[in-house]
Amino acid sequence: MLRDARLRFPWLPLVLVTPQPTLRASVTPASPGVGVRNELTTALYEFDVQSGFDNARLLAGAVPALEADIDLFLHQQQPDGTWRQVQAAESGRLTDELLAFERPPPGRYRLEVHTWAAAPATRVDVTIISVNSAGEPGEGA
Repeated sequence: MLRDARLRFPWLPLVLVTPQPTLRASVTPASPGVGVRNELTTALYEFDVQSGFDNARLLAGAVPALEADIDLFLHQQQPDGTWRQVQAAESGRLTDELLAFERPPPGRYRLEVHTWAAAPATRVDVTIISVNSAGEPGEGA
């Protein structure tokens, strides 16, 4: 349909409709923190939200290898190199955690994975999915 519109109306700007591909990683916080966030109780995963894609929504999911209360905190890198928290997810579920962030501007981000309550060194599988304006996920979702 978009291609047909471009053929009939070539002066219209090309609309980007593809979200960036899905990202996957595993992180392992060393120990549970019961709300205390530091280098032992959190693990960080850095990634880029790329320009040139229709990234209308960012979804970050975390699934622990064993039952655990995982909290997620999304940070955006600022021009001076510091980090600013832009979103959080703290549900108390023991099987997964999901964070959503609307209209993420292009740039560098990091997902902080905090084990609120978990066995020490519990691996957490992380998935970052970009969704376009039509609600379609990026490749590999």
